[in-house]
Amino acid sequence: MSFFRNPIYLDRDTLVPLSNFHGIDVSTDIELTVRDQSSKNGSMEGKAQIPWVSGRGERGTGEETEVTESRRIESHPVSAFNKLVDELEKKDEVLNHFDFGTGISKRQLVEVEREWELSPSNEVGGLLSRLIELFIADPSLLNEERPNNEVIASMLSPQTAKKGQIVLQAVLEDEDAPQVLALLNAGHMVAGNDIDNLENELAIFGQVERVVGENRSFSLEKFYLSGLNRTMRRAISSDQLLAGVAKMTGRNVDRSDLEMTGPLIVVKAMAAY
Repeated sequence: MSFFRNPIYLDRDTLVPLSNFHGIDVSTDIELTVRDQSSKNGSMEGKAQIPWVSGRGERGTGEETEVTESRRIESHPVSAFNKLVDELEKKDEVLNHFDFGTGISKRQLVEVEREWELSPSNEVGGLLSRLIELFIADPSLLNEERPNNEVIASMLSPQTAKKGQIVLQAVLEDEDAPQVLALLNAGHMVAGNDIDNLENELAIFGQVERVVGENRSFSLEKFYLSGLNRTMRRAISSDQLLAGVAKMTGRNVDRSDLEMTGPLIVVKAMAAY
């Protein structure tokens, strides 16, 4: 049985190619051709005239008039998403109920219904993401001993904290159960919602990014530093960035703040509803 899903988060960049792959067009170019075929004696041979059609040739000349109209038809992203999940569930391609022993693997499509909370890693990871944005906007900051107070205030403001890369973690009822992390980008929040709405009981639809075994660790460093291009990576190391965050916050910061210990399932979220 299908039901309507109304996402508060929707990654359209992932939705479009995945939907198209499964035969659901989120956006399609339509070409319409209209031909007016008149006989040589000037009669229309029962053809109805279309008032808005114009083109080369005159009525009764025996020439063919052709008009081509191109337009784009777009399915509403939420409608396309619902069609996609319904289609995938019919094909049994979405894993809804799972634990660590179900053979779950990387790139598996999953729907995880849990109570979610913002991961503590967002405090340090969010500051890293915002520091990168500042360096990209003004590379001269790389040469400063310490950013000025205006820059620090901007980074630590509540509104700025609601942007960029976000990690959610499931609220576990069983301490022995594997943790589930969901990776999101605040830029894909649906209008009228912000990241505070994610701390709730929600279903998250997405693709498994990593399965981490017991006593193994997973670093969120690359996720939070995904905005750092090759040139920037050569200019500044992640250790330098972490040191910069430590200076601005006045607290000890190191790589352990961005590490999670298994058993762990990491999901790249496409939608939350």
